Amino acid sequence: MSTIYDVAKLAGVGKSTVSRVINKNGAIKESTRLKVEAAMKELNYRPSLFAQGIKTGRSKTIALVVPDSTNLFYSMLLSGIEDIARKYGYFVMLCNGEYDSQKGKVYLEQLQERNIDGIIYCVYRKDEVFKDVFELSETVPVVFTDDPYLRDPTVSVVYTDGKKAVRENVDYLYKKGCRNIAFIGLEEICAVMYRFEGYKQGLKDHEIRYSRDLVYQAPYNWCRMSHFMLGAEGISQIMQSGKQVDAVIAATDMLAIGAISWIQENGYSVPGDIRVIGYDNIEISSIIRPKLSTISQPIRMMGNEAAELLFRKIEENNGINETIEMNTTFIEREST
Repeated sequence: MSTIYDVAKLAGVGKSTVSRVINKNGAIKESTRLKVEAAMKELNYRPSLFAQGIKTGRSKTIALVVPDSTNLFYSMLLSGIEDIARKYGYFVMLCNGEYDSQKGKVYLEQLQERNIDGIIYCVYRKDEVFKDVFELSETVPVVFTDDPYLRDPTVSVVYTDGKKAVRENVDYLYKKGCRNIAFIGLEEICAVMYRFEGYKQGLKDHEIRYSRDLVYQAPYNWCRMSHFMLGAEGISQIMQSGKQVDAVIAATDMLAIGAISWIQENGYSVPGDIRVIGYDNIEISSIIRPKLSTISQPIRMMGNEAAELLFRKIEENNGINETIEMNTTFIEREST
């Protein structure tokens, strides 16, 4: 394995010159830089990020903290973050909290010990971990995602307006003749509760009486079940209430897909008897039968924006905080 000394010898320069080229520090003649880079390429020399970190005080690593790495939303978000991280020469560490506050706290401690350069934190509920990350943002660059309630000038956040999107979907279903519109969601999850507000406002817009029997909010221990199973459980409980249902708005695509499965297995048709709308536009939503109408979030672009915000904080030492609201798009498919 080649060393920095081998590169210096081949390029005919000193070790300190090679170091300055690697770290982009100090004035270097263009001809010298090209000689050093050519020597590095010939010797297949790769600088030690660990050694560079000691000198620069940076680990060239950022962390993405998510509640559930099996959720396709977070997989797509990670892809968007990695797009930008590669551009800046950074590595992304994925921390899967599994909806466990204690595990989340341990991750935060480990990230600080590893001298992490920045954190993108996917907010799901306002628990102790969220409070710890909020405090940490005073000393470590942090960008929050997926929390439409977080309107604080001291932090940066990227989110979509789920309230507006779901409110518009209630209007869409109303125009389709639906008057008994159910909602399936997840208790305590910030983004989902915001979507639920849109559902209630949409009913109010059309003077439709809100009925608790048409709402299923999975209790917080829902994290032990898949969204698919929760969607099926949700529509099952709603139908057992005896209320007539002609449409369902689900807070995620997988909740919607679970609901469709139960509806079809119990002798109803989609959209003939019950229209169904999801949220996220994950890839499977266009593959299932019937294809799922859904509110599309620009998930990969959200990852891009969150990463760009974070790297501005890191690379430019930019303390300016920004709130970025990204647009959603309703995609009408076979389920409505």
